[in-house]
Amino acid sequence: MTEFRDFCYLHLEITVFQAPQSSYCLANNFDLFWTLTLNDKKVNAMNYEYSRKRLQSWLKYMRETYGRFGFLFVPELHKSGRIHFHGVTQGFSPPLIEARYPNNKRLIKKNGIQIYNAPKWKNGFSTVSMIQDREKASSYITKYITKDLIRTPSAYHQPRYFVSRGLKQPEITYEELPDEYFESFLPSFVVGRKESLGEPFEKEVSIYQIDITEDGEMMQLQPPETLYKLKQEKSSDGNQSFQ
Repeated sequence: MTEFRDFCYLHLEITVFQAPQSSYCLANNFDLFWTLTLNDKKVNAMNYEYSRKRLQSWLKYMRETYGRFGFLFVPELHKSGRIHFHGVTQGFSPPLIEARYPNNKRLIKKNGIQIYNAPKWKNGFSTVSMIQDREKASSYITKYITKDLIRTPSAYHQPRYFVSRGLKQPEITYEELPDEYFESFLPSFVVGRKESLGEPFEKEVSIYQIDITEDGEMMQLQPPETLYKLKQEKSSDGNQSFQ
């Protein structure tokens, strides 16, 4: 029961952090996508609190230097345990230089889009590109909040995303939809029961992560890998067990 409850709490926590990020991305006109890494010789990138303070200090200095601009940044935990940041900005025009391959000096492009470097980011390496699709940018931003980042000890009780004041808030509406509406979507988490080995699995609760386009259409930009939990009968002590 404890394992199941912890999983649900973690899943909910990730969803809670992802939801406002996606909303901010779709409701505002962000035009630059950023990746900011941290140089181990300059910053302790293994420590979340220290890393995020470096980011926040840089954002504050940029606003003082170039004026107010809108931003949303999120951390990503690399497999090595190091922290780096991804973000989007609007109304921000700092000096940028075209990124080039060090050997032949050819321009670096991704899917035909020029990549830039930001010389004002002194804490490590940087890449900047023009946003072509807000929905894809929203998907990129939200996917970086992972269970590994949530569980990082140095990130306990620390902000998990960084957003400027004054960004547009999306209009939120509620609608009750029939089960059939979700048949074309893949759930990320399913709880159900199985009476015996030969009986089919019966779904009882399904949790979905669904993206909403600017036109209000519901879709999954990145269909998840579904995790199934098997619900067991109550034990003699009255607790519900899961597998």
